[in-house]
This record gives sequence, structure tokens and C-alpha cells, in this order.
Amino acid sequence: MSYRKSRNQRAGRVESGPPRLESANGRSPNRVAGGEIFVIAVAAYASTLGGGFTLDDVLIVNQNPLIRDLGNVGAIFTTDYWGYSERFSDRGLYRPLTILSYAVNRAVLGDAPAGYHAVNVLLHAAASVLLCVVIARRFDNVSVAALTGLLFAVHPIHTEAVAGIVGRAEILAFFGTMLCLYGYDRATTATPGRRAWAWAALCWAGYAVAVLSKEIGVVAPMLIVLWELIQRERRALFRGKKFALIVFGGLPVMAAAYAGVRAAVVEGAGVNVVWVDTPAHERMLTALRVCGEYVWLLVAPVHLSADYWTDLVPIARRPWEHGVLAATAMLVGLIAIAVKTWRRAPAVAWGVMTFVVLLFPVSNLALPIGVLKAERLLYAPSAGFLILPAAILAALLRRPRWRRPAIGLTAVVLFALWCRTVVRNRDWRDDVTLTRATLERCPDSPVFNPIMAADYRRIGDDASARSHLLRTIESQPRHATALFNLGNIELDERNFDAAIDWYRRALEVRPEYVSAMNNLGRALSEAGRVDEAIEVLNRSRSVDPDNAAAYVNLIAVYLRSDRAGDALPMLEEAIRRFPTVPAVWVNAAGVYSQLGRDHDAQAAMHRANQLRGRE
Repeated sequence: MSYRKSRNQRAGRVESGPPRLESANGRSPNRVAGGEIFVIAVAAYASTLGGGFTLDDVLIVNQNPLIRDLGNVGAIFTTDYWGYSERFSDRGLYRPLTILSYAVNRAVLGDAPAGYHAVNVLLHAAASVLLCVVIARRFDNVSVAALTGLLFAVHPIHTEAVAGIVGRAEILAFFGTMLCLYGYDRATTATPGRRAWAWAALCWAGYAVAVLSKEIGVVAPMLIVLWELIQRERRALFRGKKFALIVFGGLPVMAAAYAGVRAAVVEGAGVNVVWVDTPAHERMLTALRVCGEYVWLLVAPVHLSADYWTDLVPIARRPWEHGVLAATAMLVGLIAIAVKTWRRAPAVAWGVMTFVVLLFPVSNLALPIGVLKAERLLYAPSAGFLILPAAILAALLRRPRWRRPAIGLTAVVLFALWCRTVVRNRDWRDDVTLTRATLERCPDSPVFNPIMAADYRRIGDDASARSHLLRTIESQPRHATALFNLGNIELDERNFDAAIDWYRRALEVRPEYVSAMNNLGRALSEAGRVDEAIEVLNRSRSVDPDNAAAYVNLIAVYLRSDRAGDALPMLEEAIRRFPTVPAVWVNAAGVYSQLGRDHDAQAAMHRANQLRGRE
């Protein structure tokens, strides 16, 4: 790709019109720029293909029964994001198209994580190209468009969205938003007829992709309104053009339909535990400061983290704290840039306002959301912000005197971002690698300390596991999983009273935590508190009748108490419900043996061994 000097440029005069990025061989500049952006984006994130399932990938993708059969499409569109999983009480997310994409992904490429990662990389590359196309077409400036696409393609702030398989929700929502904008622009500038209607259909389809992939997609029409406000000469909607009114009018209708379906499926919304006891003004001050920190992460993505807990994001108490003041000044400065460039550089003004519009819903300013701060939330907003540095670089490239230094600066910036992305991708190779990298930056993380504890438990280092779990409890006292796992350590070490205490605390947080009930029953039984154990395990059976562990543990309690007669009805029910669970047949052998039915006991143990694969 190269810049050709015009006659005015060779004469030393500056052209008044927008610069055009041309290819040396005369091909379409859009195609050349788009092809290079796509290749560079793939190269930046290709190293993620060797990664595994990390964090929420396990439940949302690897262990999700809904994606194992394309016949579950109906269930996917009538189930919230977490659907089947009992580990999460947040039922306020609705992202059926994202879940459906995993089902298609699995059907075509299989279960291996590489297939999911490959699709994420390709979607990100396509989104980067589409961003370039939208800016180039709307603002007639291929230079700014190409540079924005390149910056977006290689920026390391996107690693969480691209390397984490569940980050696909961010990519799909952004891709759908850009498709919606592109379709609207083509529809309102096309000659009336079938082609115009085809572009309108693309606009509506893009909006459907956006909102059904992630909730943030609903704001896409606001970006069109910004176009209309900023570009007087290209207004269609505000001038009352009939077809523009029809195309745009379809979007709020779709948003209303989406809201109705979503309301019928989801149950409330997730809120981070930090916000529960935080006054609204302190939440907003903290959110304001975080918005400033987001800007800094986009400018200098040096210190990145997969979690930002209160050790990295302390609650702001007063408006005159330096972080709040700095963020306020930074955001006011961005608004001032948008006002200043409203007429002279509309792409910059639109980019800045797009950044604000897309960041606001996920900023915790208006309403609390489920995270304090997260890099994945910047995936879509970053597209608007990056128009600003792209425009600065393009302006430097336009000036003959500055062209060579500007080319060097552009190359250095892109290469530095590309290198940072490649290095950051390594952290997302697996849970343990990501956990170690995150705990270096965020040692109090209630997300990653339990993961580190699980890894220590795997290698038999219970002391280190306990240390990480206790640190979790210090930062988040109502972390049910950490409480449960502390109980497991005490149970394994036969400290039954301590185990009972931890399990009861976990159940105070999550009263229907079946695994905690089952292990509490075991601990009570081992401590000789048989009647309490029976009561807890019967409650577990009533909460989840399809959980075999409650039956197995309950029968074991009866056996320890030499009450095989009481266990027999329970055993018969367990055999009917769980005929392929080996532990049920082991219990059957014990019950039959206590009842003197030796032949049945031998047959039951034989069946257990068959199911275990021993014979």
C-alpha cells in the first residue's frame, strides 16, 4: 500500500479535500486496505488458536448441553445466557445468537477449543475490516478508515474478547452494529427499488445480530442519529426522507420486540456484590474514574488484567479525589474535541461521541452492572475512540514535510500494539496461566484465587489452597464457592466441625447449593450427627431429585447406622433413577449384605465393577 502524490502535493500545496489511500497497482483502495487489515488481525491473534477453555468458556461452551444438538434452537432462544447452570444466580442475560453460534461451531468444527478460537479470530478480523469500510464510506476518508481498522485489529485491549471464547458475544454484537450502520448508509443513498430494500434488510439483519448477541447492541440506532447530527450534508432521516424514516423506524420496532422476548426469558439483572452496600453517588464517582482509566488503557495498554477487583478499583468516596478529577478532565476534553471537530473533522467527532455512547451503558454510571471494570467491555467503544489517533496519524501523513516521520511513527505504534497483543495472548493459554498472570496484578481477585486454590488442591497442596481461599473470603465474605471448597479441605482432613461450619456458611449465601448440602450431610454423618445428616440429605433430594449424590450419601448414612431396612426403599428408588451410576450399586451391595442377601450383594458389586469398566 502506498501514497501517490497528486499534482498539488508535488507542487508543495496542501489539498483541501480528504486524502485518499491508493494502492500502487491501481486496485480499489478499500479492498487493499481491507485485505491488509484482515491479514494483520489474523496474525495478531493467531497465537490464541493453541489456547484451551478458560473461565466461563467451560460452562457456557464446553459443558453446555444446549449446544450439543442443533435441534435445540428453540430452547436456545427461550433460555437465558446461563440457562442450565446452577452455579450462577444471574438470570439477567439474554444472548441466544451467541449460544447458537457455539452450536453451529461445534457441529462444523467439533469439540476442540481450537475451532472456537479460530472462529473468534476470523470474526474479529472481519469486524476490523467492516469498521474500516463503514468509516471510509460514511466519511469519504480511506486514510482515517484504514488506520482505524489497523489500530482496532491489533489493539491488545481486545485480547479478552478474542482469546476468551465467550468474548464472542462482544465481537458478534459489534459486527452486527457495524453491519446495521453499513446497511442503513447504503439503503438511504441507493436508488429507490429492490437494491435499496436489500440494503434495508441488511440493516435490520445487522441490528438483529447485534441485540441477540449482547445487550449493548441495542444502542446501534443512536450511532445513526449521531451521523445525522454531525453531517448536515448527508442527512436523510432528519430531512424527513420517506425511505430513511422507514429503514430507521424498523429499528425501534425490532428493539421493542427484542425487549418483550427478553423480558419473558430473563429474571432480573446481575449486580456486582461490591455495589450492594455502596451508595449510588460513590458508585457513580467510581464509575467516572474507571471511564478515565479505560481511556488510559486504550492509550497505553501496558498493565492488563483479566480481573479488576477493589484492590485495583477502590471505591471513590469524594468528587475531589485526584483520580475522579483526572477522569472528569479527560472526558470533558474528549467532549471538547468532539465539539471542536464537529464540522471540520466529522469522523473524529462521530468517533468520540460513539465512544461515549457505547461506553455509557456498561460504565456503571446510570445503573450498576455485574462487573467493576473489564477490558472486554471496551471492545465496541474502542472503535470510536481509535478514530481519534487514526485521524492524527492521517493528518501527519497528509503533510509532505511530516510524511516520513509519520510513516515511521505509524509503523512503530502498530508494531508495538501487535507485540503487546501477541504477548498478552499467551496469558490466555489456560486457566492456570491466566490465573498466575492475573494474581500478579490483582492479588485479591475473588475470581482467580479459587482457581489457584483448585490447582493447588489438584497437586495435593492443601495449605496453599486454603491460603488462596481465605484470601477470597477476606475480599468477598459471601463467596459461596470459596466457602464450599474450604469445607472440602476440612472434610478431607477430617476436621468435621470446621467443615460443617464452612458448608453452613455457603448455604446461607446459596440456600439451594446442592453440592454443599451433600457434603454437609457427609460431614454431619462422620461427626456422628446422623439425624441432622439425614435431614440435610433429604432436603438435597427435594431440591434436586435428579442428583445421585444425595441418594448415595443418604444410603451411606443409613449403612453406617446399621439401618439397612430404612435404606432399602431409598436404594430401590436410586436404582430406578440412576441405574448406570456405579456408587449406587456399591451402596446396594452394602445394603444387601447387611440384610443377609449375599447373592444379591455379589450381583450388585459385579454390576458396579461393570459400570466402572473393570470387567
